[in-house]
Amino acid sequence: MAYTQNIPPQIVDAANWCTQNVLNRTDIQAQANQHAVDFYTVLCATIPFDQLQIVTGQVIPFVEGQQVYNLATILSGLSLPPLNGIMSIQAQLGTNILRRLRRTSTRVYDALSFITNSLPSTYARFGTTIQVNPPPDSDSYTFQVRYWSQPILNNPNPETTVVLYPIEWLELHKYETLYRLYNQELDMPDKAAALVTQPLFTRGQPTSKKLQMTETGIIPRLWNDLLTTTSQKENVDEDFSINPVIRAYTYRGTR
Repeated sequence: MAYTQNIPPQIVDAANWCTQNVLNRTDIQAQANQHAVDFYTVLCATIPFDQLQIVTGQVIPFVEGQQVYNLATILSGLSLPPLNGIMSIQAQLGTNILRRLRRTSTRVYDALSFITNSLPSTYARFGTTIQVNPPPDSDSYTFQVRYWSQPILNNPNPETTVVLYPIEWLELHKYETLYRLYNQELDMPDKAAALVTQPLFTRGQPTSKKLQMTETGIIPRLWNDLLTTTSQKENVDEDFSINPVIRAYTYRGTR
């Protein structure tokens, strides 16, 4: 849970950097705050940072013969934080942990016949719902879910939310916010494109031995540098298969 205490809210940092340091446009501060919040939620949904809160849910009873369980509804009913990604599910009998459920594919479940009811050993997920196999043969079985929770924005001022990500991602947060302001608020698509890729250029007279090169913009370079860190490549969600979605950020412009 590092980086969650005694730090400035980076959402405000990113928005202020755009409006005060780059654009000198304090009249669009509210829009900058909103775009900074939007990117924060996208980033945390993309990568399961260590800093996201890890929750060990309360004991949840299995229902005899019931295969499908909506975790979003169950966790909400228990007043637990909303689900972002599952780390593991443990099936239990009383206080004894009997087994860790192995994750499998819904396509596998669609192609097999369920065996006789017993203690569940595997699960498949679709959205926030899980389906277990075999179906439980007793109401005495329970399960616990260990999961990453979604970041909860401060209400009514979401821009003051304390950000739950490593501090080295702040520079990317600033440029992604600026990119959104250029595109959606200021009608400056050329400046937005420059953050993604620089214009095609050559030095001197082109020849058959000289290639024209396109320099990568600051945003792809930051994404690629940050995603190559060992902690982000190895810290994946084993059960939900959450990996960094953008493994290599490339830009293909139009001529």
